[in-house]
Amino acid sequence: GMPLLANDPHLLVTQPGPWLELHLRAPGYEARGVALPFSPGIILGATPHHAWGVTNVTGDVQDLYEETLNNDGTAARYRDGWEPLILHEERIGLRGEPEPRTVTVRETRHGPILTHGTAGVLRTTYRPIDRHYALRWTGHESALRPSLPLEVARARDVEEFRQAVLQIGCPGQNFVYADVDGTIAYQCTGWYPLREAGDGTRPVPGSTGEHEWLGWIPLDELPAETNPDRGFIATANHDIQPAGYPYVIASDFHLPFRKRRIEELLERHDRHDVASMRAIQMDTISRPSLETVSLLLRIETRSDDQASAVKLLGAWDGDLRADSVEAALFNLWCAAIARRALEPKMGEELFLAYDSWREIFQGAVLPRMLRDPVGWLDDDLLRAALDDAIEGADGKTWGEIHRLLIAHPLASIPGLEPLFTAADVAFGGDEQTVAQAGFDGSLGFRPAVIPSWRVVWDLGDLERSLGVVPTGVSGNPASAHWNDQLELFLGGGAKPYGFAPPPTAPALTLLPS
Repeated sequence: GMPLLANDPHLLVTQPGPWLELHLRAPGYEARGVALPFSPGIILGATPHHAWGVTNVTGDVQDLYEETLNNDGTAARYRDGWEPLILHEERIGLRGEPEPRTVTVRETRHGPILTHGTAGVLRTTYRPIDRHYALRWTGHESALRPSLPLEVARARDVEEFRQAVLQIGCPGQNFVYADVDGTIAYQCTGWYPLREAGDGTRPVPGSTGEHEWLGWIPLDELPAETNPDRGFIATANHDIQPAGYPYVIASDFHLPFRKRRIEELLERHDRHDVASMRAIQMDTISRPSLETVSLLLRIETRSDDQASAVKLLGAWDGDLRADSVEAALFNLWCAAIARRALEPKMGEELFLAYDSWREIFQGAVLPRMLRDPVGWLDDDLLRAALDDAIEGADGKTWGEIHRLLIAHPLASIPGLEPLFTAADVAFGGDEQTVAQAGFDGSLGFRPAVIPSWRVVWDLGDLERSLGVVPTGVSGNPASAHWNDQLELFLGGGAKPYGFAPPPTAPALTLLPS
């Protein structure tokens, strides 16, 4: 058989969504897929010859340098001397103010000095910083070439494709590739610093000159593979550094559970088709939830309600589908454990910032704490948290508490919410399921990140390819395309993504002046 390529890049929930669905034709160029409003060509998609997709590498491409400034704040210490700060002004217009405000940005050799820090995912808090941290980031030193989407589409084979995508400096992406000649390939892209000292996980002194970047990981030594013997490639923001890799791309990749689940489903069958790949994209089984619940159920219950809850969870298959009562109870239990165990020690403000990332606590920290119990996570706390969960669940399904809200920014204006809300629906999955739906724990369970586009390209017959976006391609609620794809998206459906235009398709022809 010929290759299949499935992609569903996960992004923050927005309305309108980030992507425009396009089929572009020009002399020497044809591609179909999605583009950003400012891009000159297809960002993710396919040509009649090959298809490609991405996931984020989540590489460590930022370092904080704690700078030592002189008394009047005009220079930074560097080794045995002082270097004047670089100053430039930003003019920022604010609604209701006749003149823009002027903000002076100060920079050291390492980058701009930060004035505030942020915490949270959807509930973002800003706090002044009482130290002088300068940010070095590869994004300040690299840029995307506007012609890159055209070069990616015009590649004649996998090596030309590689040479095109390796021009990406930031943000680093995991590219997957498949073509009509039967080739499949993977390529990590991006600029990742070679540090003189340290691994990038902590702020470092900026004055000593001992923590500089010496260059970048050589592009030809970034992880890559072509036509692996196992017959497939899976990438899901996981740790891509092979054993013995001599460089540090990152130290905090996403947890490996989605990647492992994808591999498990691919290995079940020798042959796949568009339908089976779409089924994998919609999978809501959570392996880490099953592991965590097995550890939680070791407690000795003290009431009939607790015994009933434990029995219910003991028979659970780990499926976080929207109609699952067990999934709701489990997630409420984990939330109550986090609150009871951590908030008294952290305080409310710090706990809410940490709880934004509760799924990391739930998927990695809590299982470790349960396997190696600490003194302040005892059975009494687990039972009390279970009582909290039972009271909060009250028979609700996961979709009832994990509701997907997709709304235009204007929905925040009183009276306009119904008009500018594209979706408010029950939704399955979580951050660790293939059908990703990560939530900000500090705001309950509302999904914050979902697939921004789902597609499966069939390189054996591109006319069998299918794709869908969560709502529609229009940001105008009066448009027929405001949320006309919502039901397809929720139900695992999709629409044809072939290259033969339907007879009634609208087309726009652009000619030189």
